[in-house]
Amino acid sequence: MLLLRTTGLEHVVPIVRDNLELIALYRQIKSNLGRNEEYRIFAEPSIDRFKKQISWYTEYEEEFSPLRVVFASCSPQVQDEIKSALKEKIDAVLAHFNPDHGVKNPDYVAFYQLLLQCIEIPSLEDCVYMSRLSDGTLHFVLTEWGFLSNTSNAEMGIIQKIRPLRNVMIDCIYTDGTPASQVLLHFKQGERTWKAMTDGNGKCNFSLPVGTSFEAYDVREEAKQRFLKGFNVLDHAKYQLVLEAEDKPMPPPVPPVPPKQGTPPPVPPFGVKQPAEAPLPHNRKTVHVINHLNEVLTGVPVHVWGEGINLRTTTDENGNFYLHDVWGTKKVKMKIGDAPGKLKIVPDADYYQMTVYPKKKKTLVALVVGYIVITSVIMAVAGLQLFVSATDRCPCFTGFYCYAPGDCSGSTGFIGGTSPRYRVAG
Repeated sequence: MLLLRTTGLEHVVPIVRDNLELIALYRQIKSNLGRNEEYRIFAEPSIDRFKKQISWYTEYEEEFSPLRVVFASCSPQVQDEIKSALKEKIDAVLAHFNPDHGVKNPDYVAFYQLLLQCIEIPSLEDCVYMSRLSDGTLHFVLTEWGFLSNTSNAEMGIIQKIRPLRNVMIDCIYTDGTPASQVLLHFKQGERTWKAMTDGNGKCNFSLPVGTSFEAYDVREEAKQRFLKGFNVLDHAKYQLVLEAEDKPMPPPVPPVPPKQGTPPPVPPFGVKQPAEAPLPHNRKTVHVINHLNEVLTGVPVHVWGEGINLRTTTDENGNFYLHDVWGTKKVKMKIGDAPGKLKIVPDADYYQMTVYPKKKKTLVALVVGYIVITSVIMAVAGLQLFVSATDRCPCFTGFYCYAPGDCSGSTGFIGGTSPRYRVAG
């Protein structure tokens, strides 16, 4: 037997029977509640007549502590849970003899009235002992049961006044009907305050004693609360909070996802190439740069210019560069190195391709041919000038020339197969 507490008889007043009959009363309780060992919730009394005190023992072997010690390290929420568990165990004992539950045996009904007096105790925190097993099971033992405090203002019904806990589910929505998710709410019950964050469906839950009330607040700014609504905790009730739609926070911007390092972006299928001045999409785009041989161009300088934009950058190791703040109504020109780029736009594509065609280079053969042609033309023009300077205008026909001016008699010839005829110097 484990001693829990010793009580001086001068500090308590019996309400059940005389102290000398307390042992017989315990034996009656143990006899009627012995089936499931529920009698252990009542400590076994041992009266010392000479010292005028009562010692209270338990058959449990684990370590027990009074609720005053337990509550010192518990939050108000845990304290309510412990009180509710105690009330449930007491109610389970009373239910075996409660006439409201269909019990008709007169002896049981009389014993039920006796139990209602036995569960009277002078103090909840000093007279109720508790132990918690490794699996979370709670054991309770009542000491000084059947007694009241020997004071003028002794309180009765301490255990009966304990209210069982009920789960309170808060459903928080906006006035437009959408759930108010991830909203921090403040709650208050008497001197107790706590916070709760709504989940993705706009719900949060906690436990409160039935029959109590609480208030809900919204925190818009630091240290400023806005009262929303007050509630009463009932057995079956719905608790809903409605927030203004304009209080709905703006969703955070979604950052663009750059391509994975070492993995080139997908290349759109080849087709008709768009001109370099084609309008670009509104949002940030990745431009993949290749040459006319479909080779990726890495580390090459890029120049993009036009109305409202002048970007100079270099393609990365994947042959990509990025365009920022380019509006779809504006056109741009692009140049890769010293060659113009042609941008291919594919509707609804995540990446765009720019193909660079090298400038045509003049070969040696072309230079030689060009030189010969130009030289021939120059020589022909020079020879014609020498020929004209060596002749005089024929006096017979204006506009024609001959080698022997004035000697127009003799043989005749034609120039161009047309008349008039004139003599050609032989």
